[in-house]
Amino acid sequence: MTPKILKELKKIAEERQIKTDPSHDFSHVNRVFNMAVKIGKSVNADLDVVIPSALFHDTVVYRKDSKESLNESNESAEVAGEILAKIKGYPKEKIEDVKTCIRECSFTKGIKPDLLESKVLQDADLLDSTG
Repeated sequence: MTPKILKELKKIAEERQIKTDPSHDFSHVNRVFNMAVKIGKSVNADLDVVIPSALFHDTVVYRKDSKESLNESNESAEVAGEILAKIKGYPKEKIEDVKTCIRECSFTKGIKPDLLESKVLQDADLLDSTG
């Protein structure tokens, strides 16, 4: 991933992450991003998939007591796909994998990820949740 694309994705992610809940604010996203990149490099995961997955995995978040919260992973995946489709130079063939990673991220729903990149993202998110 080029530095220009990375910078653009980070900017968009930060602008979208306006939640004040510390478990879903931009600091959380940034910590998950940093851990996902570190883990991803160590297992030779596709960082073109890991990076946007980490940046947008919580781009749609509802209160946990809301029925809408059951669909936030799917909604975040769709939003991420729309964003990536507009990014000049981002490999369009990787968008579906990014969406899969985001859909498979939730460890609280008991999801067992299939993709290596999904496992990386889920592990990074879980590590951040444990402090």
